[in-house]
Amino acid sequence: MKKLNKISRENLKSIKGGITPECASWWNSGRPYYGSQAACLQSPPSDPGFENICTNQCGRWYVVNY
Repeated sequence: MKKLNKISRENLKSIKGGITPECASWWNSGRPYYGSQAACLQSPPSDPGFENICTNQCGRWYVVNY
């Protein structure tokens, strides 16, 4: 039987794809997100004076208005 090494968090990230700190911060931000860019762009704007600007972060679409 092969010797099994402990899997560290870093090794697990390379094996499974893992969740990066950047993705975790977006996902825990509490911002509403959408499954597609079209749905994001069609969502009602938070500020009527601006159009929605959507960004894809870690597989989810978020509205960002600067």
